[in-house]
Amino acid sequence: LKARVADSISSFRCFHRTGNPILSYISAWPKGEDEIWYEFASDSFAELMGCGRKELARIFRQGIIDQRIYHYDPRETRTGKGVIARSTLGDGFMALRKEAEETGAIEALYKLSPASGNPLWLKDQAVVEIYEDDGICLSLGNLTVVTKEMQCEEERLKREKLLVALETAGGICHELNQPLQSIYGYSEFLLREMDPDSPLFEIAGNIREQIHLMGEITTKLMEIT
Repeated sequence: LKARVADSISSFRCFHRTGNPILSYISAWPKGEDEIWYEFASDSFAELMGCGRKELARIFRQGIIDQRIYHYDPRETRTGKGVIARSTLGDGFMALRKEAEETGAIEALYKLSPASGNPLWLKDQAVVEIYEDDGICLSLGNLTVVTKEMQCEEERLKREKLLVALETAGGICHELNQPLQSIYGYSEFLLREMDPDSPLFEIAGNIREQIHLMGEITTKLMEIT
């Protein structure tokens, strides 16, 4: 275990001297337990989170807004996505580690609110090795900043939701217009047949006016793009 950690740290340091923007780390935890620490973290990772290496595990965890886990099933045509909210992160971390211990890999997305700046997205990809004699799990991973990509994805989802809402509103307006036209026709008939001196004549006129206003509202809704 010590030899593996030392060799990996040396490799990661050489890798970062190339100027690569990827944030490398080596984390460890006792198998089946919640405790975690970093044996190594690139300087840029600590700087991004605005803390020292000793505080990194705690600051990183506290800064998570939500965690997204993607699962690919070859039997399906799309990738499944699970979102773990901040309130349930404890259980989510344990579930992710258990899966990592079983599969030997981690792949997740984190939305973070670091103390040093605006919210950002990090993609986490790591291999997990288990050292049974030591009771330790070792995660050798890389974090990639994917903030721009995820912001574009969120904007796309917002547009899709808005489009669905507009299509639904348009359908409802279309359905409303039919009874509105009928009521408008009934009010016209009443006004033609009713004595202008009748106390109900003004009420029928108000009904026709309100139906006309409702028709204008549905027309405006249907014109929204």
